[in-house]
Amino acid sequence: MEIYRRVSLIENDMITAAKRLVTRNFDTHQHEYFEMEYILRGSGSYEIDGISYAISPGTLFFVTPANFHAVQTSDTELINISFSYTADDSDSLFLLSSCTTASCITLTEPERQLIRLLAEDVVNMAERQDFPSAFLFLQCILRKLTLITHTEAPRTHSHVRQAVMYILENFTEDISLEETAAHIGLSKEYLSELFSRYMGIGFKKYLDSLRFEYAKKLLAFSSLSIFDVCGKCGFSNYANFSRRFKEKYGVTPSEYRQNQRQNLQISKSDTDSLLKSLL
Repeated sequence: MEIYRRVSLIENDMITAAKRLVTRNFDTHQHEYFEMEYILRGSGSYEIDGISYAISPGTLFFVTPANFHAVQTSDTELINISFSYTADDSDSLFLLSSCTTASCITLTEPERQLIRLLAEDVVNMAERQDFPSAFLFLQCILRKLTLITHTEAPRTHSHVRQAVMYILENFTEDISLEETAAHIGLSKEYLSELFSRYMGIGFKKYLDSLRFEYAKKLLAFSSLSIFDVCGKCGFSNYANFSRRFKEKYGVTPSEYRQNQRQNLQISKSDTDSLLKSLL
């Protein structure tokens, strides 16, 4: 599974945007950054973490560094905006990243018009390298999407929000509380206190939980070996990963993969039987 690196693809290490015509399929891959794609025209399928969504005009797909996805299409025009969490300093990106329904958003006609205009403004400003203006229009999009997907928008301490976003972009690497605190400009003790208070969970436990949840997705929906899954999720010791996975979920990684694939086969069989009964 290919990983698209932030350092090589994001201009100014913060944002890049373009209107694109996609004429080929993209196999399962992961980004080290956030990606938003607004569909202008076309058809096909957009798969995020093993769940397939139909590509259709007016649909917006939102992918975080903790998601992996694939695209099947032969002729789709879209607006792509790829960016680092540092492009948004509000609660919006934090809230969208924690919202399971934000992966695929079908917009109403008025919402489509607004999002398209704002997205085109992001593209224009990014092409001119007017990044402050591009960030401003991007933040307007994120704020609007938050209003669509959230009935309530609780505020989070800004330093905790920065820490969570930093973790999300770097959890596959060997990051630590000390490194994250230094990146934000806090002492590790103060960040640890804030993180536990506002997230209700310790820094290390949150980081490991994100890694294990990502491991489950890869085991269920990718063809990576279990050893490779361990490394892709930020764990450096395979034996430790396997032992802790079983302690957490009650089965080994290989048993989890086997169970998930059996469930998928059963689900497909049920679907096929239902289709036959309707014919």
